Amino acid sequence: MAVKFLFATCALVLLAFSMGASSCQQRVEFTVFHTNDLHSHLKSAPSEPFGLGGLARLSTLLHRLRAGKPHSFYFDAGDWAEGSWYYSIDTGANMLRFLDLLGCDGTVLGDHDFLNGPDRMMQTIRMANPSFPVLAGNLETGQYSKGEELHRTIPSSYIKEVGGFRIGVIGIATSSILFDSFLEPIKTVNPIQAAARLVDEIRPRVDAVIVISHNDFFMNQAMAKFVKGIDLIISGHSHRKKPHPVMIKGPDREVPIVESGKWGAFLGQADLEFDPIARRLRVKEYTLHPVTPDIPEDPVVAQLVLEQDKKLSQQFGDDIGRVVGELEFDMHHQDTVESSMGVLMVRAYRASTGTDVALEESGFTGSDVPRGPITLMSVHDIAPHIYNPDTGKEWTLHRWNAKGSDLQTIFRIFYRVNGFMPPGWTLGWLFSDNLHFTWDPTLMIGGMHRGIPSFFEIVRSITIGERPLDPHARYSVALTDGLIRAFKIGGEKLRLNLDFSQLEDTGIEAWRSVLDYIVSRKKLSKENLRVGQTSKTIGPDLAILEYGIEWDKAHLLVEVENLGLKPSKAAQVDCDSGVRDGYALFESDEQRWTPIGKASVPALKPDQRVQVRIPWDASGLAAGHWPVRCEAKLRRDRYKDNNVAQKVFIR
Repeated sequence: MAVKFLFATCALVLLAFSMGASSCQQRVEFTVFHTNDLHSHLKSAPSEPFGLGGLARLSTLLHRLRAGKPHSFYFDAGDWAEGSWYYSIDTGANMLRFLDLLGCDGTVLGDHDFLNGPDRMMQTIRMANPSFPVLAGNLETGQYSKGEELHRTIPSSYIKEVGGFRIGVIGIATSSILFDSFLEPIKTVNPIQAAARLVDEIRPRVDAVIVISHNDFFMNQAMAKFVKGIDLIISGHSHRKKPHPVMIKGPDREVPIVESGKWGAFLGQADLEFDPIARRLRVKEYTLHPVTPDIPEDPVVAQLVLEQDKKLSQQFGDDIGRVVGELEFDMHHQDTVESSMGVLMVRAYRASTGTDVALEESGFTGSDVPRGPITLMSVHDIAPHIYNPDTGKEWTLHRWNAKGSDLQTIFRIFYRVNGFMPPGWTLGWLFSDNLHFTWDPTLMIGGMHRGIPSFFEIVRSITIGERPLDPHARYSVALTDGLIRAFKIGGEKLRLNLDFSQLEDTGIEAWRSVLDYIVSRKKLSKENLRVGQTSKTIGPDLAILEYGIEWDKAHLLVEVENLGLKPSKAAQVDCDSGVRDGYALFESDEQRWTPIGKASVPALKPDQRVQVRIPWDASGLAAGHWPVRCEAKLRRDRYKDNNVAQKVFIR
């Protein structure tokens, strides 16, 4: 009787889910491994604080872990191409071949994968001829003459099967005002609308749906919340490192979102279980594996990386490992605040072009550079701008004969719009050389700061050289292709009527400009490249920069400076230590901090700085990597984004 009842139950379930494959099977277990935002980083970045990364180590780790998981998949969430000099060899075909060696089961198109336009994008994929699909389900190709060919080359979705269990895999490419222009005449469809349509199409034929989305984490959270039928989202684009899945309550189920940081420093592993009765997928266990230096390199992958080094040196006629200068401090890049790297870039641009002003945006700066010898490769990746295979060049510097009124508008709008960005979003920082401005960050609303909205008062004054900016005058400005494009797109969207009629291409590649500057000076120090010289807040502004934190094994030495226009009152510095060797926790919102100590900071005049000492004895610490965070605390500090800095020390 029980047997008859079981068969009857299964028959009913099969009838109800006739297109599903596993309705009457046992619970199905499988594993999804994932990466995102590799950006052609074949090796560990020299500045990586824990020495993590490298495709040869990642390959060893991935194959080792998959050997114990007979039912497993490896997906990459996009931006596998542009972002390092290796992209310039063949616009990312090499990275698709590496992903094939790693056993990739599918990837998605990220914004840095289509920066040379749709024709070259398809050519890159055909050159690599990967055994896995490159997905993008939100591309509208009606105005593109090769639309059908593109959809054959880059499908929207596909189905993977394991033991009769069917998984629908959907790819959602980056949709962004800035990056959409690189895909023209193709347009990107809203990610949420596209995902909803594709899930509806594939859901009746599969047991579970995985979305690989190269969109901002905020967008992927919205996708999980509003689209019915998604079981897992593998996220990219934001470079967020999530030690645990972020669970979002969707219309019909709770959806986990996972993301593993950037540059192959981590490999995510989600052990999943499918319940055929509830028809739900759940995460049994999740691990974010660091790709540590002690992992042996896969010899096949390591040899191919060496071959890429040789190709790069041959293509550019120089040894990419050649030492070209020396750096006396750790040069750090951060998208949200002013950094020494940006200061270096605009000084180099202006020196190369002889212009009145040079501009750059923090999002167009590249990899950190550690103190010590500076190699040609390190210099290039300070400004890893898009290589154009047709010209054989990357972004070049242009001289813009700009109206003073246009420069005034750009600075006012840039920092005004920054205040309207959603939490976690930012336009970054607009670097300048020989252009100085004062501003009131309390007038930024939303995003970083909240205050009283006032459209034009956020930037109070602008000077060029020693004189106030003249709105009726013209100034020569050095800037790259990328910043010109960004200004044009922003200007069109906001109807600013910026005048770009007088532009001259110097033909000087931005990275070669930086190289010339470094070679001419031989040594770079933090005194040469201090931040805070071109912008001033109208009140006090205490700042701690990463280059201002040192450790002599007995004390933390923390430099605090007042970058505002008014004196600061007495303040305090608090320093904490993070989890030792807590690779996954570093720079994540799950880090756990333990107080080290505090120090008083005296009142500081504008541009005055002081070094405080906080006891931290190495003899009482276990060996390993220790993250440290120091924060300057001052009431009524007008700009708090530069009050906190983090650094990793080795005991």
